[in-house]
Amino acid sequence: TPELIEAADVCLAVSGSVSLELLYHRKPTAIVYRISPTMHWVQKWFRRVRYITLVNLLTTSELFPKPVGKYERGAAADEHVLMPEYLSCDDPSDDLAHDATRWLTDPAERERLVARMTELRDRIAAGGASARAAEYVVRELATDAAGRPAREAA
Repeated sequence: TPELIEAADVCLAVSGSVSLELLYHRKPTAIVYRISPTMHWVQKWFRRVRYITLVNLLTTSELFPKPVGKYERGAAADEHVLMPEYLSCDDPSDDLAHDATRWLTDPAERERLVARMTELRDRIAAGGASARAAEYVVRELATDAAGRPAREAA
């Protein structure tokens, strides 16, 4: 996946799980959440956030808006969105084509989006998670249940 993302000019994703990786690579992306008509109706009663994609949640100033609603291309409330997201039981192909075509044919628009993605990535990326996790595991394995070094416990 990282090689494909790196080679792409724009991305279309069917899940928000990959959004942080796409942000890291600064790839203009539209995300589809395709759900059944029943789930589309049900989610209206339980959803408390406007966005589902983590990247978009990181850009909003109002995490739990009233009313909740969902992303709408061109809406003033969604100008800050970095990754258009389409939660729908309908076919969002026209919206996806619009986003991808805009990013591929308007270099200035694409560069503005990439600059905004770079700013967010640089602000939230800490790096070193794997090293910190490995250090934690080593530290935990080196102690007994009472918190003493394992060599002393034996």
